[in-house]
Amino acid sequence: MEPPCAWDHLVAGLKSWVPATRWSNRTALFFMPFQVEGGAVSAHVVDASFPIQLGCDKERRQPKVMDTRLQLLGINDMQFQSEVVYAIVGCQPPVLHGDTWVVLMPRIGSAGGLVKLVGHQGHARILSTGGFIDSHRDQPFIKDAASISGVYDITGRFHVLPRPVAAMSIRAWLEQHGQALSRHMWMTVNGSRGSFDEVIQAGESIIVRLRARLLGGGGKSPDFQKLCKHLVQKGVPESAATQRANQIQEAIGEAAIQAAYASLDPWKHLKESAGKKVRLVLPEELRAKSSATKKTSEAKDPWAETDPWSEAIANKQANVEDIQLVPDFFVDGHHQPLPLLKSLTSGAKGVVLASVKDVEVFAQLNGASSDDELAAITLGLIPPKTGKVEPIAITLPVIHGSDKLLVKGFLINLGLQPAMTNNAMPQFMAESHDMSVLTVEARKEYINEQDWRQVIDNPIRYVRSAIKGFQSAVVGSWSRKFFNDRKPASAEDATSFHCFVRVDSESVEPLLAQSGQGGIFMVPKDECGAASGKFRILWLDTICLERASAMQRANAESCGLTRGKTSIGLRVRPQDYQKVRRRLEPSWDPENIMVDVSVERRWTLAPIPHETSKKSVQLLLNSMHWRATPIKQTGSCAWLVGSEASAEPPADTVQFGDHLVLISEIKNRKPVQQEDAVVAGPKSLRKALGRQLAAGDCVSLCSTVSSLPSGSAPSTVGPTRLLVGELKTEVDDKLEAMRNDFRQAMSELTNQLQASESIASSRAAEIELRQQSQEERLGSVEQSVQSLADKVVTKVDLSTALQAAMEQQTRDLRSLLAKRSPDCTPSSDPKMQKTG
Repeated sequence: MEPPCAWDHLVAGLKSWVPATRWSNRTALFFMPFQVEGGAVSAHVVDASFPIQLGCDKERRQPKVMDTRLQLLGINDMQFQSEVVYAIVGCQPPVLHGDTWVVLMPRIGSAGGLVKLVGHQGHARILSTGGFIDSHRDQPFIKDAASISGVYDITGRFHVLPRPVAAMSIRAWLEQHGQALSRHMWMTVNGSRGSFDEVIQAGESIIVRLRARLLGGGGKSPDFQKLCKHLVQKGVPESAATQRANQIQEAIGEAAIQAAYASLDPWKHLKESAGKKVRLVLPEELRAKSSATKKTSEAKDPWAETDPWSEAIANKQANVEDIQLVPDFFVDGHHQPLPLLKSLTSGAKGVVLASVKDVEVFAQLNGASSDDELAAITLGLIPPKTGKVEPIAITLPVIHGSDKLLVKGFLINLGLQPAMTNNAMPQFMAESHDMSVLTVEARKEYINEQDWRQVIDNPIRYVRSAIKGFQSAVVGSWSRKFFNDRKPASAEDATSFHCFVRVDSESVEPLLAQSGQGGIFMVPKDECGAASGKFRILWLDTICLERASAMQRANAESCGLTRGKTSIGLRVRPQDYQKVRRRLEPSWDPENIMVDVSVERRWTLAPIPHETSKKSVQLLLNSMHWRATPIKQTGSCAWLVGSEASAEPPADTVQFGDHLVLISEIKNRKPVQQEDAVVAGPKSLRKALGRQLAAGDCVSLCSTVSSLPSGSAPSTVGPTRLLVGELKTEVDDKLEAMRNDFRQAMSELTNQLQASESIASSRAAEIELRQQSQEERLGSVEQSVQSLADKVVTKVDLSTALQAAMEQQTRDLRSLLAKRSPDCTPSSDPKMQKTG
């Protein structure tokens, strides 16, 4: 559906202002005048974004004229027409004065002005001079739109003041007209910060806004407050948390605290930054916290020990009689009934009801201890630990006095032949239907007193009369309760009625489309009891049922209304969410977020940096090729993501930036409890047996057949063939064989030891002889070396002997020559004389 009024691209992007909406630079004030007095115009506010009401002419598409009164100041020499919509852009937010909203025209030079909107396809434009423009003629009607003076007081209320008659300061001008000033105030003049001592000229038009000055430099930073709360959680007393936080801030600095709370583990970073500078938590504070926690956990509740309710429950549990198995329910391989035994016995044949502990001990010690069918039955949802023997989950009937119960348990076969349940019972089949669960809530605030009296008397009848097709679609209902402010209450004091109904799945959407009629709201539920993810909710800014119903009728894609804590929501299918929301909020942008995903499964992504936006998470999911949408941030480093039932993430861990991200599914399944072991039976007995199973009290649950009819079970009860003797003989033979093997091994080991000793002694003697011979050879070598050393001639001795030999030879030669010559001296030689 197109917007109710068709403007051009400048006006179409603006947001219509109505009371209690937020003002922004894109907000326009649409109005329809009804009275002009001097320089002021009285008008009614027009909601240009209000959708078409059913029954109106769709071609006209007139916006909604509200009862809110508006007064425009600063407009002179203008002619206004009735039944014509005007718009102001670029002005200050309206100020409530009594029951009228006062608006000042934009001053000259601002990017805004007054626009006249003629017809339903008019081409309006905005003039930056602040003039008055006709959307058809484009001719200015006035030249000055800022001819008023006044002051916004400290509460935001506007007061029109006359212009100064002479030059004076702003302080004197304000005090002259009764405005009390303080030294803790500052002000703006015509949108700019000014001084109270600034002088204004006579006849000058100004707008003054008074503002309060914060004393003491403001409060502490948010990270400092986080640190105080963090210290209290770690054990620091609340009275000393602020002082301790100041000490930490002085020691490590404010930047370190900010960096710590921007990280994934703030406490770890705080401890690393503090180091030995300051102690975050003192040892005595840690001990006090641990002792307080221990005392709290160990504290006894006197009411739980002496109150009559607990005593009644204890007495009721003590009076529970023994549970007996039903004869003929367990059969052997030939479909013959098995006898019921009183206790587990090796070699027996039959079925026995025993505790989990007894079955575990017997199975671990004996295992398969019978050649026939021997089975043990345990009650509850926790299977016994029987080793190699696999327990089989079954649902069996049991007898308690004259009553029968249907209980879940386990069948453990301890014989070589398996015991089975009797399948010869009558079996019937029923056609299955696809059913869904809805919650129905009737709220007193939307129902008149006469109809509410009918709700008190018969709430289901009132719902049938208000919702068409409810009686034929509902199969059953349960948990009919009255509440007062979400707390159980009596019908007379209640403010709402609540119940669950089961309906055919084909009738879910026709019933949901009527949700909200007559003050009755319906919510679809999934298998786990949570709200169904097949629909999405568009929360409206109203709790008025009439207005919400009008919006529902204007959107054919809606599937009824739902009531939240503070507002009413419009239920739509995921594929229609974007179209309906853009129709209600034309300026809304999904920012590439996948809003058409049915949230049937929920996942947690962690750790993700705390500054990651919703758009960044959607880009991460798109890069993983996973059809999922981010829902909300559940922690500083965790995001909740929704996906369809068949959509699976590509992996459990993915790389995001420089670290790993774990993807874990949130399963809203009901935890398994022991009370669920009792499927059917009398209510009081079912609860008593459920409490016994939850407490593990199975001592009294021993099978007894004394109260059963004598002909209802086979007469043979007990062992059919004992295997104790055979088992003993087999064990003795194995022990004797082990003893013989041990003796033979010991004799062989002894012989080997003796042979090794003899070989070792002979080798030792041989080694000794070899050592002796080696010593003798070593002595002879030493003597040879000594004699050789004695005979060795040194170089000095050789030189001395050679010199002596040469001298001796010289003397012998001289003596020989002397014999041959008379004068053997060189002086008598004639040759020597001649030469000389």
